[in-house]
Amino acid sequence: MGRDIIYHFDLTKQFEAQMYKSLTNFISFFILSLILCFLFFLYSKSREKIYNQLINIKNESNLLKILVHDISNPIQVVSLGLQSMDIEQKIKPALLKNLLNNQNIVAEVIHSIRMIFKDQIRSNETQVNLKNLTEEILLVHEEYLKRAGLKIRYEFDEDSGSFVKTKINEKILKNHIIRNILSNSIKFSHHNSELLIRISKNHYGVYNQYSKLSSKKIEELNKVKPQESTLDEDNKSSLGLGMFIVKIFCHYAQINFAISQDEKSGVVATELTFS
Repeated sequence: MGRDIIYHFDLTKQFEAQMYKSLTNFISFFILSLILCFLFFLYSKSREKIYNQLINIKNESNLLKILVHDISNPIQVVSLGLQSMDIEQKIKPALLKNLLNNQNIVAEVIHSIRMIFKDQIRSNETQVNLKNLTEEILLVHEEYLKRAGLKIRYEFDEDSGSFVKTKINEKILKNHIIRNILSNSIKFSHHNSELLIRISKNHYGVYNQYSKLSSKKIEELNKVKPQESTLDEDNKSSLGLGMFIVKIFCHYAQINFAISQDEKSGVVATELTFS
């Protein structure tokens, strides 16, 4: 006869095992839920921070957008008003011309800033007539040049004339690079001196008489970082934000920017090299 097999079931241990498994699953689910809740909290805070930054009127980008947009309409009104005054002959022609030129500058700067917002700084490689750009900019400074006794002299490369090849948008080049270089050079030139402008195939240089600059100052001016405005011997602010603006645009457009000073003559050379 075969042997009887007797099975023994320990229900208590089986129940404990199931309880332990259920408890383990619950704890794992609870921890996972906490992690997910925490991650969701961080995500929500991050989105809130981004949103708050987006709508914050103190945000530099927003302030710039507000400035560009809200100044446009008043400028158009001023332009129409100046033209009306000319029709009524209540303003001197030379003064009207100067005011309209300055109004056009503001309008061009606003337009170029809008181009920056739209990432339209670069363009296909084109030839730009730097002499024409320079003369347009100098028209605004005509009265000051006469009062200061500053004489403008040009030197051109015989082969290329006054043209350079560049991939930066012409308006950006004119309003934020060339204009700031010329304005800076005119502002800080000695009276009754010469402003030399050299243009060649891939080079643009402005040379003017200026007070002695320290080697540290020249080193700082050649770095791509904001410069605090300092005071020169005549207690005038010098070589600050304008040169920083030139540097950041040149850096973006891959144009080499350099400032140097001849120790003997005191002539400051502000030069651009187009790659």
